[in-house]
Amino acid sequence: MVKVPTAVNPNAFTITIDGFYFYSNNRQLSVKNETMPQFPDPLPGRLSAAYNSALREFFAHYEIEIVTCQYWRNRAPWGVETRKCFDSFFLFPVIGKVGITFASGRRIIGPTTYLALAEGVQHSLDLEKDHKRLEQISLHCRIQDRWGRPFLNRFDSPISKLHDPARWHRLLADLSSLMNSDPALGQHFGKVLVSELLFDRLRDEKKLAPLNRSGDPRIERVLQRMKDELASPDLSIESLARGIDLTATQMRKLFRRETRRSPKQYLNRLRLEKSVDLLRHSTQTIKQIAAETGFTTDNYFHLAFRKAFGVTPIVFREKEIL
Repeated sequence: MVKVPTAVNPNAFTITIDGFYFYSNNRQLSVKNETMPQFPDPLPGRLSAAYNSALREFFAHYEIEIVTCQYWRNRAPWGVETRKCFDSFFLFPVIGKVGITFASGRRIIGPTTYLALAEGVQHSLDLEKDHKRLEQISLHCRIQDRWGRPFLNRFDSPISKLHDPARWHRLLADLSSLMNSDPALGQHFGKVLVSELLFDRLRDEKKLAPLNRSGDPRIERVLQRMKDELASPDLSIESLARGIDLTATQMRKLFRRETRRSPKQYLNRLRLEKSVDLLRHSTQTIKQIAAETGFTTDNYFHLAFRKAFGVTPIVFREKEIL
């Protein structure tokens, strides 16, 4: 029950709520009953300096773009042959266990863990022995800074604990449904989920691998030009170098220092990423997609795509890829 006095001072008043008295003056609220706390607790020291710094860096420098999210129901025998992804790849087993083979060895994940793999890491997947049934959620996204450098490779391990698995599996299943029914809404929802997932990881992680951020504006201009002129087959390393008053050799060295890739590798990756988006979300022909992404011939597009993804563009479009 709320009681308001009949005579109210315009600068101060008292309200009684179930026996507790609150006094307001110049917008400051105090509690007269000593059983109630007098001040909010600012929780000093709750966030470690490393976690605080990692959060600040993530918000300042990285962007998230959801590519796909799919809920899979598989039965033995099941597996994915050795491959590299051109985006960040998350895998969440819901029922069953998945074996992941890297160049450095083999790891196993189940419903209480998940895989978070940075782009370009070679791996293969298989259903762990003695498991006949598998349900899993795959999530492809891009988590990069403005230089195209991925975030996930700054963690020590690609395997992480999943806090509250039932909640996460439910939310990720919701995202899978949204990405199929309402991709625009799914994009917003997915960014929130991936951010929260990474915040949990940052809290658990003791440190992040350092990343050089010299931020040379000349390379930023090159990156922007690559994106703007992606469809042009005449876009060359030499023309890009001339645009920033460097020789091709000087530009290659500077570009690799800033992005950890050669200009050719970066441009090829941009073109392949764009082609994947068009294969998934448009009805354009393979020839049209090749032209729109700057590949000089259909044959060159097929060769580059197969080398990157292990299948031709036609097979990729016809068959959902985990």
